[in-house]
Amino acid sequence: MNRNNSTFPVQKVPLSKKTKDWRERSVDATISKEGTGFIGKYTRKEKMAIDYELYNGNFNKKDLKYITDPMDIGDSAPASPQEFNIIKPKIDLLVGEESKRPDNFMVIQSNDDAVSILQEKKKELLLKYVQDYLTSREDQPQNPEDKPMTPPQIQEYLNRNYKTIAEKQALYSLRYLKEKLNLRNEFLRGWKDGLIAGEEIYYVGIHNGEPSLYRVNPLDCDYDANPNLECIEDGDWFVKHTYMSPQEIYDTYQDKLSEKDLNTLLDMSFGSGGSKMMDRTDSYKPIVYTENLTDTLASYKNKTHTDDKLDIWHVVWRSWQKVGFVTTLDEFGDEEEVLVDEHYKPDPEEDIDWQWISQIWEGYRVGSDLYFGIEPVDYIDAPMDSPVRQNLPYIGAIYSNTNSRNKSLVSTMKPLQYMYIIVWYRLELMLARDKGKVINMDITQIPKSMGIDIKQWVHYLGALGVNLINPYEEGWDIPGREGGKPAQYNQISANDLSMMNVIDGYIGLLMKIEDMIGELSGVSKQRQGAIQQRELVGNVERAVIQSSHITEPLFWKHNLAKRNALTMLLNTAKHAWKNTDKKKLHFIFDDMTRIFMDITEDFLYSDLDIFLTDSTKEQQNLQTLKSLLEPAMSAGAGLFDASEVITSDNIQEIKGKLKDIELERKEREESLSKRQQEAQEMQQQMEAQQRAEELRVKEEDSIRKSETDIEVAMIQAESKAQFDDDETDRMKLDLQAQKQNQDSEIKKKELEEKVRQNKADDRLKEKELAIKREQANKTNKTK
Repeated sequence: MNRNNSTFPVQKVPLSKKTKDWRERSVDATISKEGTGFIGKYTRKEKMAIDYELYNGNFNKKDLKYITDPMDIGDSAPASPQEFNIIKPKIDLLVGEESKRPDNFMVIQSNDDAVSILQEKKKELLLKYVQDYLTSREDQPQNPEDKPMTPPQIQEYLNRNYKTIAEKQALYSLRYLKEKLNLRNEFLRGWKDGLIAGEEIYYVGIHNGEPSLYRVNPLDCDYDANPNLECIEDGDWFVKHTYMSPQEIYDTYQDKLSEKDLNTLLDMSFGSGGSKMMDRTDSYKPIVYTENLTDTLASYKNKTHTDDKLDIWHVVWRSWQKVGFVTTLDEFGDEEEVLVDEHYKPDPEEDIDWQWISQIWEGYRVGSDLYFGIEPVDYIDAPMDSPVRQNLPYIGAIYSNTNSRNKSLVSTMKPLQYMYIIVWYRLELMLARDKGKVINMDITQIPKSMGIDIKQWVHYLGALGVNLINPYEEGWDIPGREGGKPAQYNQISANDLSMMNVIDGYIGLLMKIEDMIGELSGVSKQRQGAIQQRELVGNVERAVIQSSHITEPLFWKHNLAKRNALTMLLNTAKHAWKNTDKKKLHFIFDDMTRIFMDITEDFLYSDLDIFLTDSTKEQQNLQTLKSLLEPAMSAGAGLFDASEVITSDNIQEIKGKLKDIELERKEREESLSKRQQEAQEMQQQMEAQQRAEELRVKEEDSIRKSETDIEVAMIQAESKAQFDDDETDRMKLDLQAQKQNQDSEIKKKELEEKVRQNKADDRLKEKELAIKREQANKTNKTK
């Protein structure tokens, strides 16, 4: 049964009235919208197919017939248009730049619980700081690692580094899916579609219980082309039309098909031994290729639509769902609003507000009769704060459709590409016509009588540069030359048939077209690395920066599509893992770190948003930060530190590593300064001790000399014993008094030296205590 009905059935009906007939008519009505849009004289798919072929250097020579054969004569010229491709390098360079850009993103928990969690964490850290402040003592040593953060440090930590449990698990989940689904490759393919076709499209769904994201070929799709919509997922409908064998269909959608459906698929395909239930032309209307399309486009249908393939459509559309908002009391006695479906039976005391909200439906059709999987898309969970907003599972961006028809970068460069081919064609014609200088002469002067014919004469002229002539030549049977009448020698002349001036003009025009296409696309020769020796470094950098400004809106669109696709993938993963009771993730990071993660309810039941960094600005900042690596190594950074900075694409990680290197440098400088000060003080102390020792030796020498003098005097006194005894006694008393005075003076000096030494020791201890207190204060400030 083939309805061919383009009228949508009423969508605002209860689920009980969405019968099998309603569902199939909805699928048919969505499919009927396919291919209804035209861009100029071409359909949307025809125009994109031309752009894809032009990117690969394929063009239709009939498009240039007005140049090569304007009179429709059909004669072959000595030249033909060649596939000189100047578009592909521009596109490939942008694809290469995207592949090297950092792919960093941040996940934020957006529901109200996140604010409460953040406030509780801040309260906990502040309480720990206050308790430590009240209980800590200055004379009690404390491990710096155990010291709590100060209020400014707490605020910095919460703003930059703190993540809730749901945010950590979401970030790890995205990294896991990024590697498992090879998302970098899928996004690069989508980016290439955006540059060539002006559209990039991704599908997000669940396959065999696991979340899935892959790039969708824009040539297989059609969608709600509302000019007021920025993203494809915000539209009202989407159609994907592809060709698959019965085996592919059954393997891909096995959970939606029965054995009876498989038998029907086999009957519908050619070469299955069964009868065909449908006429292929009923379900597939091939693209009508005009003579302006390339010859290779005509084979597109034949490549994808062979006899063993079947037409299969996947459609999604926006319908309506009746829901109720019930106000109840939670376990704490607070009011909360709960969303219920139309089958909910409220209690008499419950207050319920019934509303109609958007609901996404999907369905499949093979050929014209086989329908399956027509049901609501259950894995698209609306945010808790806005349950009426849902997006289609096909995510995408249209690069240039503001108040105009969409035009890709390749379409923008197409006129210059055709002009380039035309100029090359003209140049080839001029090269074929370039004959240099040629001579004009009377053919009867060729010495035929000497056995030289025209071919030999031309050979001698070209090889030897000798023009052999005989003005008396006979035997040419020319009237007026009978009887050996001489010819006029001055009849030989020369004409210049060189085309070098015209060729130089065409070459200059080719260079002008190359410059124009560089300015138009934003991919200049300097950006491609073609730098002249005479160009200054500053001029080259300025040219590269200016060209990047032209292409930046394209990168911005691509980042928007990536963000929306990753956000839906994360929500789809929560739904898939919740239904399959998946509890753990096990994967390996880029640095070969093994990760085991538990999937908790905090992650499964939280609203999460993804924020992509500004890749262009971040790339510039990354290059600037990495340029600081050399001075960092001069400041003491090791090879391991350098390797971590080089291999990281995260600005915060690089900044943190450079900060650690700077702190280590300051600590080394402070330690070195302290050691130098201690060495200087020790040197001063040793010098003071040496001076004291020298003074002690001098005093001992002086004492020994005095004692010797006294003994000598006593001996002399004894030798004069015969003299007056009274005088002798007096002299002895004087000597004893002198010795006592000397002993007293020595003891006084020893006491003074001891007091001075004690004072020096006290000053040294005070300096050491001051240095320790200053170092402790710096450590506290650093933390």
